[in-house]
Amino acid sequence: MTIEVIPTRIAGLVAAVVWFVVAGTLYMNPVVAGIYQRPGTSPAVKHWRDTRTWLANTFLYAVLVRCLIFAFVYAFVRPALPGDVVPVAVSFGLILVVVKIIPRFLDMWMQSSYPPNCWASSSSTAPSAVFSSPWCSP
Repeated sequence: MTIEVIPTRIAGLVAAVVWFVVAGTLYMNPVVAGIYQRPGTSPAVKHWRDTRTWLANTFLYAVLVRCLIFAFVYAFVRPALPGDVVPVAVSFGLILVVVKIIPRFLDMWMQSSYPPNCWASSSSTAPSAVFSSPWCSP
């Protein structure tokens, strides 16, 4: 089995851009943004003074690296996933939710005092962003 490196990198970059846009739309819309502004003084919510730095760091370290890794994992496991585009995207999205989202939530629950309203928001928006990335993979 060979993995095409350049197309996989391009797919990872496209997935990162899509993920960033979808997550940005979901997290920064007025309803959800208001949820994250309410806990204001909570030590569990980090406050960035410079929005540009936060956006750049989020894209580079939290989204791009993750999507590049996921693109290579997808390229590796794709032959084992069932069907055409839609079943494959749903299968890989479910794998990402089980492997990434659920453990992250459990870890945050055990180690932080994250406000409950932020938990509720993240539990719906995070899987939505995850399911945006398989559609961009090679």
